[in-house]
Amino acid sequence: LRVLGAGATMNVNDTTILLSKAGGIEVGIGEAVFNNVTITSVDAPETGKTFSAMCVSASRGGTLTINSGSYTAKGSAKGVVAFYPTSGTVKITGGTFTCETASKNIFYLHESNTNAATHTVEISGGTFNNVSFDKVTDWKALFGNPDKSIDDFVSEVKVDTTSKPGTTILTVVYSK
Repeated sequence: LRVLGAGATMNVNDTTILLSKAGGIEVGIGEAVFNNVTITSVDAPETGKTFSAMCVSASRGGTLTINSGSYTAKGSAKGVVAFYPTSGTVKITGGTFTCETASKNIFYLHESNTNAATHTVEISGGTFNNVSFDKVTDWKALFGNPDKSIDDFVSEVKVDTTSKPGTTILTVVYSK
C-alpha cells in the first residue's frame, strides 16, 4: 500500500493490518496519519519468508505521523520503520514498536549506492521495546541493516533535543 502524490493525504484509524505478502505501507510524496492502527509483518506461511522488510516507511519526501497503535516486525522482516534511499519524515507521538526478528531493528535503513538523502525521525512519545532512549549514547546504533553495515552508506546521525521541547529529533544523513 502506498500513499503517493503531491498533496495526497491518508488518515488511517482503528485498523488492523497483517502483512505477509505485501511490501509494507509506504508514504511517499504525500502524508499519512495513523491513529490506533495495528500492523504486524510476518513471514508468508507457504514460503517461510516475508515480502515485507518493515511495517511502515516514509520516502520520496513523504511524512508519516504515528499517534497510536502497535507496530510489530516478526520473522525475517528487517525492521519496524524503514527508510529507503530517498528523503522522508516519520513523526512518532505514541504507539508501541516491537521488533521480534534477529536484527532487533526498530529503524531499518535500506542501503543506498546512488542517492544522498536525509531522513528525519521526530519522537515525542511511544514505547520502543528493546530500546531505552534515556540510556542511548550511540544514536546511530538505533538504525540498522541486517545485510550490511550502515557505516558503509550513512555518514552521521544528528540528534536535536532542544528545538522542540519534549521531542528528540534524529536526522540520518546518507553519505552517497
